[in-house]
Amino acid sequence: MLKRITSFLLIIALIFAFAGCGNEETSSGDNSTEVQKVNLIMGTGGVSGTWYPVGGALCGVMSKAPGINASAQTSAAGVENIRLVSSGERQLGMAMPSLGVYARDGVEAFEGDPIDNIRGIAMMIPMEATIVVRSDSGIVTLEDLKGKSIGTGAPGSGDEVAIREILTAVGMSYDDVDEKMLSFAEQTTAFKDRQLDAMFLLTASPTAAVMDVASQADVSFVEISGDVRKAILDRYSYYYESKLTQAAYGFLDRDVETIGIGTMLFTSAEMDDETIYQATKAMFDNLETVQAAHATMKSFTLDTALNGMAIDLHPGAIRFYEEAGIL
Repeated sequence: MLKRITSFLLIIALIFAFAGCGNEETSSGDNSTEVQKVNLIMGTGGVSGTWYPVGGALCGVMSKAPGINASAQTSAAGVENIRLVSSGERQLGMAMPSLGVYARDGVEAFEGDPIDNIRGIAMMIPMEATIVVRSDSGIVTLEDLKGKSIGTGAPGSGDEVAIREILTAVGMSYDDVDEKMLSFAEQTTAFKDRQLDAMFLLTASPTAAVMDVASQADVSFVEISGDVRKAILDRYSYYYESKLTQAAYGFLDRDVETIGIGTMLFTSAEMDDETIYQATKAMFDNLETVQAAHATMKSFTLDTALNGMAIDLHPGAIRFYEEAGIL
């Protein structure tokens, strides 16, 4: 009797075991059609700037690609983005191309700590050097900033690097001004509270921080033109002639000459080629959505995507551009 009971129990156990195996195979069969998602975090900039909303739009279209779930994250901008992408804490980032060169060469913010694993994906978001002052401040030229309190951008940001480059090109330095390393949002508050004589932003026009202060005070821009602009362009090849226009800023009575620079979207050399290929392809497959994200993205096209790229491209991006006939 005991043997019969034992045999019966063994048969029951085997039935349940095979049933379980059958469920696992079905589940496995169902799951085999699902694509495992790779989470990509994109470092952008502050919420008051342009990079964050554009980054959100880029991540939205990238998430349409098979195997990708992308999300934008605020940051202290370029230098931080490069360091975190290099370390693998983020997978995508935005920075000025100059910072990519500095990282590779181990100079400026990367002095003694070169970073050689950053790879480009695309160039986008043309930015203008924007120096905001009160219209009655008497500050008209860069030289007029001597002795003034200036917001220079957050520590480690591309803005902070840029203002030092601009001052250096005209024979000035932080010794000549009272520099305040503040983010876009912090500069906005400090300017409105009259704790700053000038705001320096390297940003696409129009930008929320400028519109915010312009809604509460009569403001103008310091012009960068003529021999001063030539000195900057001669010294730093990645800048170009640009304008702050009436079309972007309705409070202007004329366009204001300045300098511009592009924004580099990048990743790390360690990122999977297929993932970056799919992410790059998704941007251009959904180009109209990307262009509608911000006024500055209207000029973003396949033909302009590599203009000003100062570092090596990621192999996944190279594959896409070769297929598209750009490379």
